[in-house]
Amino acid sequence: MNNTNKPTIGILGTIVELENHILDIEVHHAYTKAVLNAGGIPIILSSIKDSSLIKEYIGLCDGFIFTGGYDIEPSLYNETPHETVTDTDPLRDWFEPRLMQTAMKHDLPILAICRGHQMLNVVRGGTLWQDLPSERPASTVNHRQIEKHDIPSHSITLQPSTKLFKIVGSPSIMVNSRHHQAIKTLGSDLVATAHSEDGIIEAIEDPNAKFIVGIQSHPEDLIKTTDYAAKIFSTFIQAIVLPKPLPQIMRSTVTQD
Repeated sequence: MNNTNKPTIGILGTIVELENHILDIEVHHAYTKAVLNAGGIPIILSSIKDSSLIKEYIGLCDGFIFTGGYDIEPSLYNETPHETVTDTDPLRDWFEPRLMQTAMKHDLPILAICRGHQMLNVVRGGTLWQDLPSERPASTVNHRQIEKHDIPSHSITLQPSTKLFKIVGSPSIMVNSRHHQAIKTLGSDLVATAHSEDGIIEAIEDPNAKFIVGIQSHPEDLIKTTDYAAKIFSTFIQAIVLPKPLPQIMRSTVTQD
């Protein structure tokens, strides 16, 4: 918890290898900017194979965004890898589900995007389509758009009476799309809240949690080009209940002591 009375949002980054085998943490600026604009303070988190770090992150952050990234290792949902699954993130595959499960136990708000959305489903016992083009060849929806990331490419239909429906205020919205994997079987205690025209699950949520929402698309890139994307982040931030700030006289007393 920070002293500004603004919620601290942990954003889990992707491990990327630079030249000379140097590892780096990558988080697209659109995520941090969306959090800042919604009234939160973004903190970029690293995946390290150390369980004690999870406790530190839980104590530091008021909510979490699990971002896009590499394919999830299929063994996490008891499948062998499809030939197209070549880029994975072993450190994140180890760390992310453990952090996500612990955040859930503490009822901390979670916004899971793209890979994060898929991991949320896997953590709850669900499975994934490993490669939509080969496993769903009849689909007429292009899930890996060639348009710029801030341009929506296909529509999704939302289920009424869900958190996402209430946030966007419409039964149908246009989304961007850059993924070749998707939810296949739904995890426990999750509901599918949106589908694309070819039946792919595009959003999920836990209706019994304060805020656990997964979205397959990338709303962080659609802040300027849609009416709903900013609302997703602002509602996520608003779900975080912070302690009331100390009155000025009490803060002064604490400082003097």
